[in-house]
Amino acid sequence: MKTDGRPIVVADPHEGIEWDLESGVAAFTLVNPVLMNETTIPVGYSVACVELLPGGYLGYDGILGSSDLLYVIEGGEIEVATPGGETIRVPAGSAAYVRPDQVKETRNAADSTTRLLSFIDPAWTLEKTVLFA
Repeated sequence: MKTDGRPIVVADPHEGIEWDLESGVAAFTLVNPVLMNETTIPVGYSVACVELLPGGYLGYDGILGSSDLLYVIEGGEIEVATPGGETIRVPAGSAAYVRPDQVKETRNAADSTTRLLSFIDPAWTLEKTVLFA
């Protein structure tokens, strides 16, 4: 792809595309070349800003064919768990890599709001998301 060389700026995550998820969680799409097709974004990945209130969580899901890098930017820490019982804690300033097709649950393990960035490669689409009860 060719661009005019000018940067693309997202000044406020709340101005992105908001997805209403489970209680205690808000997610805002910052960059997604598939969903934001009105703008030429020459990347193959998507980025979302996620805010988890204390106790907030995203139930078990998987992203078919895409990896997910969860970078905790502010707050306490998150727990990333698999259905098999594997759990890791990711403190602010650290990241967790979730391989393509891996089912996971993400939970705020802090007493304060935790914010993270989710980098999904290749870019997230609704069709790729598989939810588990």
